[in-house]
Amino acid sequence: MGADSIGLALLTPDELRALEKQHPELLLDDEQEGSPHALTISGSPALLSAVRVLVEHIAREQQQSAAVLSALASNPERAVITTERLEQLHRQAESQNAFVDSVELLTSAMIGAWRGSSAKNSSAMASRWKSAGRIFAVPSGRADLYPAFQFDEHGEPRAVIGEVLRHLAAESDWAKALWWTAPSGWLNGRRPVDVLDTDPQSVVEAARHTAEPLEI
Repeated sequence: MGADSIGLALLTPDELRALEKQHPELLLDDEQEGSPHALTISGSPALLSAVRVLVEHIAREQQQSAAVLSALASNPERAVITTERLEQLHRQAESQNAFVDSVELLTSAMIGAWRGSSAKNSSAMASRWKSAGRIFAVPSGRADLYPAFQFDEHGEPRAVIGEVLRHLAAESDWAKALWWTAPSGWLNGRRPVDVLDTDPQSVVEAARHTAEPLEI
């Protein structure tokens, strides 16, 4: 693939032919017959830039739709939902996308490599840490992604993460994740992730207050 070309995935042969018909100015190369993963578009830098923007927009919309569908699938008894509920699901999807955009995320294999694990299944280390409540992850399809701020410079889980997670044990994976990037009144409006290095004990206290039942 040259400097003046980009690749796209997830186009079926029928979609490819439709795109060729609608936009003959694009030079399309379907290298593997019947494959949805071998499309290359060649053109001017300006045209390719516009295509990239479009693809990124479509990808983001697909992520939000997937998050909404996932939420619906997890609550089959609420298959018929109100407009308010649908708007809530979209807001949740937008919050999740914002989290993914703002935080470095690691796969379990990346964590294993960081730790220099020579085990046959080096990615199992992150899963063990998660099961032990030392770190948390957010779901991405069938895999887990782990926010990098949970680890010290040696790739070890920070002790403060486990302390916080004990207070947030009743929360969902995404609720735990979004707590770290939401301004906290217990931290004078700062986000827990922003004071994790400088004042970890205050972060633990903020988590404890979050988990406390409201007094009426």
